[in-house]
Amino acid sequence: ALIGQTLPTIFISGIVVGVLVAGLALRGGRTTRQRTSGFVGGILVALLCGVAQFVIGLRIDRLLAAMGTAPDALPVDNPMRVAFGRLHGLSMLCLGLAALVALALLVVTLVAMRRDTQV
Repeated sequence: ALIGQTLPTIFISGIVVGVLVAGLALRGGRTTRQRTSGFVGGILVALLCGVAQFVIGLRIDRLLAAMGTAPDALPVDNPMRVAFGRLHGLSMLCLGLAALVALALLVVTLVAMRRDTQV
């Protein structure tokens, strides 16, 4: 229940931050490469979080409603529990990929900032 309440906040925050990063990238960045990487990275973060929240999350919600109980209460081989596990895995994959893209953007930005201060 706690995770179900926390993840939407994380995913929606990721969408907002991704869109902001993409927008700022279009306005900033000294090179085309910096602008492009910021824009593409921001869009990827927003897209991954959006898919996790509004596609996978909705499927999880429907599945949980159909279960009528916690997934752990079902037998391990129950098709609904198996489907929940797959959807949860996909949701976490989206979150993990979004975090990796955000980390890569941070590294690219820090390298560019360091390069700019050395010139």
